[in-house]
Amino acid sequence: MKFAHFSDAHLGSWSGSPDMRDFSVQAFEKAVGVCLAERVDFIVISGDLYDSPMPPYDVLSRSVLILRRCATASVPVYVVPGSHDFSPSEKTFISVLENAGLVKNVAKMHDENGKLVIDFTVDEKTGAKLAGMMGKPGGMEKEYFTTLAKESTESGFRIFVFHSALDEFKPIHMKGMASVPKSLLPKGFDYYAAGHVHKPKIIDNGNIVYPGALFPTELAELEEYEPGIHIIDTEKKSNARLPIKLFGVVRVDVNADGLTAAEAEKKMLEKARAAETGGKLLLVNATGTLSSGAPSDVNFAAVREAGIAAGAFTVKRNFVGLSSVVFEETKSSSFSVEAIEREMIAEYCGKSPPPSRDAAFAAAVMRILDDEKQEGETVSTYETRIKDNAMKLMNI
Repeated sequence: MKFAHFSDAHLGSWSGSPDMRDFSVQAFEKAVGVCLAERVDFIVISGDLYDSPMPPYDVLSRSVLILRRCATASVPVYVVPGSHDFSPSEKTFISVLENAGLVKNVAKMHDENGKLVIDFTVDEKTGAKLAGMMGKPGGMEKEYFTTLAKESTESGFRIFVFHSALDEFKPIHMKGMASVPKSLLPKGFDYYAAGHVHKPKIIDNGNIVYPGALFPTELAELEEYEPGIHIIDTEKKSNARLPIKLFGVVRVDVNADGLTAAEAEKKMLEKARAAETGGKLLLVNATGTLSSGAPSDVNFAAVREAGIAAGAFTVKRNFVGLSSVVFEETKSSSFSVEAIEREMIAEYCGKSPPPSRDAAFAAAVMRILDDEKQEGETVSTYETRIKDNAMKLMNI
């Protein structure tokens, strides 16, 4: 058989950046196009297809059209809900897609004497047997892993799809991320399709594969933007990673130590104008302590205009390392709201890994409260949905 594996499409991400919000869907469309061109038997998506349980209408509409291409080509799409897809009320669009016959959720199990037993989904064409575990905010799916039957006696080629970081293989910059030990994974599967960690990683000689995010969700990921999908051919015993890159990134560094905000701005303008971007994204990375003024005093709109005039299609800034002697800001090594929330939760719920149950619960609550009001949704319906999700999480 020949199948494709990718993860963390985060369709609908960058909602606050008009110049970036379309790229996640473009990356998904390109990935599916490559899968169909490779004539795969089926596609596996290991979580976070969407960036929220109820994505914007335009994102839903376009993703449905893309998934219909798979259905028309008789290429099944197997998924598990990720931590961003997850909703305590289970009212996520993954369920709608499954009911429409566009995807199959393989995170199915049942209880037997206090143990969770895997229910397999069998691919009709190849006979491959798929099972999975959903991801939950704050790594709360770990509770399910602890009660999961550790071994399956099913025969045939078996794929386990999950959306969790593993304790032993987390990137350094994700040390605060909730995770599960590798020992909790069920034994005996031929391929473990992993998701949640946005950096690609292959473990156990290709047996466990994290394909990484299909498109970056934060500035830090843009600096190492090399997305891809995996094509596994069991006859050839090969696992090929194919690139799904949409554009190049050029980074310019500005040392503003000892400069005024106006002087730092001038230096950024010079760097932006001189950068050889050629239609790429320009990332302005500023560090140091300003002698006067604050980072917010820098007219970044002017820097952006200069970069675009020089050939960049858009310009982004990283001012995390830029500070001022006028005041001290709370520092974070992260770029995204979600990553900063993880750091703050870790600080107040215990810093020593693994994160406490309180930290996982706090992260889950934050995820619920992050859910935005959807287009056309009344205030009353929105408030009821948030309240119901919170109450379900707290078992009230």
